[in-house]
Amino acid sequence: MRYYIATNGQQDGPYEIEQLKAKNITPDTLVWCEGMADWKPASEVDEVRIAMVASVASQTPPPFSGASVPPVPPVKPQYAQQARPAASPKTWLVESILVTVFCCVPFGIVGIIKASEVNSAMSRGDYAAAAKSSKDAGKWTKIGFFSALAIYVLYICFYVGTFLLIGGAAMMSEI
Repeated sequence: MRYYIATNGQQDGPYEIEQLKAKNITPDTLVWCEGMADWKPASEVDEVRIAMVASVASQTPPPFSGASVPPVPPVKPQYAQQARPAASPKTWLVESILVTVFCCVPFGIVGIIKASEVNSAMSRGDYAAAAKSSKDAGKWTKIGFFSALAIYVLYICFYVGTFLLIGGAAMMSEI
């Protein structure tokens, strides 16, 4: 298979695997070949990653005779390129619980579920999923709060209107 590499923002290649070994590419070097949807880091393309390990093994003498170079563990692609953010996203857990207790149970429960997913995603290092769950938890919590607020306003308007109708009818009967 023939691979292209990105060097200094320019496409270079195509190269056979043996030629890539001589290029001394790094795990972060972007590579592409026919059949791939998009450019990927070399560490995420199995054939290139194996060639990189073989190239390093042939250049580095073993620490003592008979020793072999340990294999490179596979990289989890969904977490490989994510940088750790300065702070974790807001969980919305307290707000979701308050909405569930005081306002709107169905939307509050969905908010609680999404809020718990934030901590789960952060603990496994999936920061993109944590941010998405935080956004969803906030959305459902706000929907629950504002829908309950609208119901309370309609409830008050109903009773005020009823009071005015009854009071107006009573005043008309006195005349």
